Amino acid sequence: MSELLEQRRRYRNRVARLRRGLYAGGDAPPAFSPADVASAWLRNSTIGAVSSWPDQLNANPAVQATGARQPTGLVDGSMTLDGGDFMTWPLIAQNNNRDTIGFGAYFKFTSLGSFPVLWSIQQKCQLYVTAAGAIAAAAFVSGSNGRQGQTTNGVVTTGTVLGIGYEYNSGGATEADKLIITVNGVPRALTFSNLGSGGTLGQLPIIAGNAFLFSQTTSPDNPMSGSVARNAYAFDQAMPGVTSGLLTSDARLALFGPTGYERLT
Repeated sequence: MSELLEQRRRYRNRVARLRRGLYAGGDAPPAFSPADVASAWLRNSTIGAVSSWPDQLNANPAVQATGARQPTGLVDGSMTLDGGDFMTWPLIAQNNNRDTIGFGAYFKFTSLGSFPVLWSIQQKCQLYVTAAGAIAAAAFVSGSNGRQGQTTNGVVTTGTVLGIGYEYNSGGATEADKLIITVNGVPRALTFSNLGSGGTLGQLPIIAGNAFLFSQTTSPDNPMSGSVARNAYAFDQAMPGVTSGLLTSDARLALFGPTGYERLT
């Protein structure tokens, strides 16, 4: 037992060094891996109905037990969503931080009419797309009250692959530094507005339960139609030296850029 605990400790320390750019495993740095920067990394290998989307860094898969709501896995690991499929992801420290939290993946949409939700933690944060093709990121500070940043219309069009990321950092100097949407690895200018009675963006609430992927709730509510790449990520800290959002420009491009890691086709 003590040997197993020591192995786990060494692994956690190695991942921490990778994420902070302090890798000391050899003369040359390792090839990029999402483990360098992500705190949770969902990666699908199932072909057919997907009931479990394993987390490569934590024993915490996203799941869906109901067959009619399960995404369909393809040979390349990507998954199709028919407008009623969604998954729940239990909230743990690695995907539920209060001061620094993020999420992202590659997506392709077949329809925008239902205001598709990509990621949702009820009364905490949400990432969704409007019928006009704008991407919106919400941060709730108390109940249904908070602030929302939204891109211009037409950023999302059906049939186009986009890497979409949400980054929240309560330590940012301005709202634009605290709440960021990236598209293909590049931050977009956002227009901010109130949710409910509004509020000042700071530390987010403690939420128990699940995050929802491709739906707002378990109804499903505002589900997504289209496809998602085999990988999706959560982030629980800002990279060293970053004061706006969580990730460096290089990390954003490596994960969500036009030629990023295992990009959706």
